[in-house]
Amino acid sequence: MNLYPNLKITPNEWISKKLKYADITMNELLNDIFYDLIYYIDNNENLDRFIDDNDAYFKFIGFVYKKYTPPYNKYKYDFIKDDLYTHYNYTYGSDITELFMKFKEISRSHNSDLFHKKKDTCIDLIDFIYSICDYEDPYIDNIIVEKHEDEIYEDEL
Repeated sequence: MNLYPNLKITPNEWISKKLKYADITMNELLNDIFYDLIYYIDNNENLDRFIDDNDAYFKFIGFVYKKYTPPYNKYKYDFIKDDLYTHYNYTYGSDITELFMKFKEISRSHNSDLFHKKKDTCIDLIDFIYSICDYEDPYIDNIIVEKHEDEIYEDEL
């Protein structure tokens, strides 16, 4: 039996809600944060966004709503945490942690507690960025070597 009913406001109410002690809405705050996120992704040569700005923004809104607005829900990602993910996390984890800290500063500057709860970490942001980007595999060369039939035959002997 669930003692706590689902008290989460709808995404539309949440996004249009004015922040306490500030003259902006949650949507305006998330716009500022989102543009920093897009700037970071677009300036990294190994990260290639495969969705446009508009779709990325709506995914970002859904991600923040589910992960950082109580009661918290899981955000479903479309990837498997394999060796490529591990390499991505190792390569970009510290940079994304700094980006998350910047998001916290932006949030705090607008008197918002977004990203300031006890369980709010950068790990979810690392996963989100990976979910909207293609990450080049550093283990595979992009050069395809074509062999002639006689070379293939020699390899089999």
